Order: sequence, then structure tokens, then C-alpha cells
Amino acid sequence: MSQVENPPPPPPPNSGCGAVALMVIGAMILIPSGLCTAIMGIGAIVDLNAGIDRFESDLGDVWPFALLIIGAAAAGAAMIWAGIRIQRRG
Repeated sequence: MSQVENPPPPPPPNSGCGAVALMVIGAMILIPSGLCTAIMGIGAIVDLNAGIDRFESDLGDVWPFALLIIGAAAAGAAMIWAGIRIQRRG
């Protein structure tokens, strides 16, 4: 005689607190970095009126800060994306 195996119990329901926390923290990172990127972009466009030679020298000074801002924006977007994926899974 073969024994009937009991199926494993279902996983506990996901409360979603971790997913919401990831999305909120990601938004708190993404919104300011997006605003900073927009301000720098508008400033670069306005600075083009001052002359291309000056713009190229200013761009060399701003480039490291732009990379930091883009990195922060990417981290915030990744946190929001991870929060959405966790929420869908649960």
C-alpha cells in the first residue's frame, strides 16, 4: 500500500510592507535627483547662449556631478522596480 503524501502548506501571505518601503525610499531618491538633473539640463541649454567654448569648459566641471546624480536616479528607479516586482509576486 502506498501512503498519501500531504502537500506542503501554502506560503504565508505577503503583507507588502517591504515592497511599499522600497517604493517610498526609491521615490524619495528618484524625485530629487530627477529635479536636479532637470535643473542642470536647463542650465546647460541656457549656457549654450553664452558661447560654445565656455559651455565645453563648464561641461568638464559638471560631468562628475552629473554621473553621481544619474547613479542616484538609477538606484531610486531600481528600488521602485524591485518594490513593484515584490508586490506582484505576493
